[in-house]
Amino acid sequence: MAPVRTVGPAAAEATNTGLRPNWADMLVGIVGDRAADAILTDRAWPALVAAVNAADPAQWNPHELLDLADTLLHHGADDDDHHAVRLDEYARLLTWRVELLVTHSSHATDAVPPADAPPTPDDEAAAEAAGLSDPWADTLTGQPTVDTDHELAAVDEDYLAALTATEPPPEPGVDLGAEELDRYEDLDFDDFAADVLAAPDRFAAPSDLAECIALRYELTAQLAELDTDMAQLREAINTGTSAHQQAMAPHVLALRAAADHQFAAASDTAGHHHDLMMAEQLIEDLTNQATALRRTAAQLRAADTTDLDPLSDDEAPDLAALRAEADATALDWRITAAVADRDALAAVYADANTRLEEAIAESGGVRVTDTDVELMRLQASELDELNLADLRARRADLTTRIYRIDNRLNHVHALTHTAHHHRDTYLMPTPATGPVATPDVVAPSATQPATEATATAVVEDVDAELRDWLRADPLRAMSDDQLTAHLRTLTRRHTLAVDDLRTSRPAPERTPRVRAEHAELADTVDRITTARTAGLALADAADRVTDARTELAVLPPAGRGRKARAEHDQHHQRLAEAVAAAERQHQYLAAAHEQTRRDVGVPEHQWDELTARAADTATLARELAAAEQTDARARQLHQTAIDDRDAAAAAIAHARAEVARRHDLPDEARAVEDSIRTALDHTGTQAEPTTVPSASAALPPRTSDLPPDTAPRRDSGYDI
Repeated sequence: MAPVRTVGPAAAEATNTGLRPNWADMLVGIVGDRAADAILTDRAWPALVAAVNAADPAQWNPHELLDLADTLLHHGADDDDHHAVRLDEYARLLTWRVELLVTHSSHATDAVPPADAPPTPDDEAAAEAAGLSDPWADTLTGQPTVDTDHELAAVDEDYLAALTATEPPPEPGVDLGAEELDRYEDLDFDDFAADVLAAPDRFAAPSDLAECIALRYELTAQLAELDTDMAQLREAINTGTSAHQQAMAPHVLALRAAADHQFAAASDTAGHHHDLMMAEQLIEDLTNQATALRRTAAQLRAADTTDLDPLSDDEAPDLAALRAEADATALDWRITAAVADRDALAAVYADANTRLEEAIAESGGVRVTDTDVELMRLQASELDELNLADLRARRADLTTRIYRIDNRLNHVHALTHTAHHHRDTYLMPTPATGPVATPDVVAPSATQPATEATATAVVEDVDAELRDWLRADPLRAMSDDQLTAHLRTLTRRHTLAVDDLRTSRPAPERTPRVRAEHAELADTVDRITTARTAGLALADAADRVTDARTELAVLPPAGRGRKARAEHDQHHQRLAEAVAAAERQHQYLAAAHEQTRRDVGVPEHQWDELTARAADTATLARELAAAEQTDARARQLHQTAIDDRDAAAAAIAHARAEVARRHDLPDEARAVEDSIRTALDHTGTQAEPTTVPSASAALPPRTSDLPPDTAPRRDSGYDI
């Protein structure tokens, strides 16, 4: 007998036939609905069929083989999403698992052979006749057979004994002395948890501040690039130009061409099949009616007619039986014609099936429908959606890391600001720090010349003028440390104002949207009114049809004479025409009413609610006023943020100009100004620095401007 040739999995993968073995329905119970659909439509499906059919039926049945292969496939994937089995790889991976189980079957390697039966007297007699002393000796060599299993067992025992007698080699990099070993000798398993290192937090921010800032810029750039990739991929998915859709486009176009080529033949086949089924149903109905009539005729002939009144107007049973038999005979004629029509339809249906098979053969040999084409396209789109989900997961990770780094930087900034605040508080001179120091006044003596006294008076006048000039601007009266702290505060406020302006982008205007909604509501109510008017006209038309039909039904019969019959016929014709006209008008109005109902675009049970809402002008006016108020508030907040930013920028420019002026002063002039500032500090006449003019003075204070004990805490997110 010639060996049966089977198609190998590698060769079968290149083919795509409509294979449906008897175990194909078991896949749903093993792998689930989605995975089963993916496997049945995958290119590796023929390879899986070949691998399962190649299994030994004595060792495997298809259900157990597929179930074990799927269990091992998921058992080796752990529980990480990154190692989960993808739908587009399910069939190929399952095929590999089945091939491994079939090729290296544990049933074939671990099965213990049955024990040999003891020799029978016939075996011993046959051995002695052949000149063999051992009935189990080898017929070729004449030597008794050797139990190789026992010899291998002995070799294994010797090998294992040699291994256990040898000390294991020391592990590289592990050098523990007796003291270290004694340290762990009396510990329980739970006590080792103190020595176990916790898994590193992959979202933790670096401890170095410079590294945090550099990583923040890098992650921000990666996040921007990832957002661009997500937007491009989403746009590509929506427009059908993504990677998987483009890669699958030739296959989808080929399936579409095959489906279009088969569509006409398939439609003809379906139509002829429907006609054939209707003919079969007609034959069955006519046969049942004829049988019922013959049964009725037999009952009428068998009925007892002795008690019947010969003068009665009722039809005699014999005549009724004859009429039933005549009707049954007429039905037989119709059945004969219907059978002939059925046979003709069967021939046409067979021709249509032949054309469909030819179309299938011309388009690749596989039946393809619109559903198959759509499933192929959806699978490609699903792969792109999976890629988009991966990008979303990466974006979530980047956002979390940036949030952790921002928390770290904010924490460091808060600590630094607090330290500087305390330093300025304790180092700034106040009137209570010591006695008020007055500058020494040099009084002119008799020995001093008059010119010296005059020079002293001039110097005092110059100092007074300089002191007044410094006191005119609070920034000039500040010490260097105070000016630096004030500039730092202004810079922080400017940064916060810029951040507020960046994050508080003006929302789209609500007023135009509310006006558009009100206009759409008015249009909808107008369409509802039109539909209701058409409904009333339809009801009136239905009443006219009913009246016309009633008038035609109650028309009295024609009288005697030709003239009376002619008048009756004319009257009947006018009434019939009136009924036909009323029915045509009713059909026209019914179509118009249905079209107006569809034009409304809203379910009919919501019409009353929409009409009442459109009639409530006060509510509509309040909605419009609220929208206008919201838009005005949004514009005010946005302008406030702009004013805060500009005011902070102007104050920073002014402070930096003061710093530059001091830097350009000569040392003598710088010393004179510092002495005057010190004197102003000691006398307590220094003017307080003016706050930055802000347009948000009437608004609630920002959280960052509140004291630490009153500012609301943000407990969401990750801890630093």
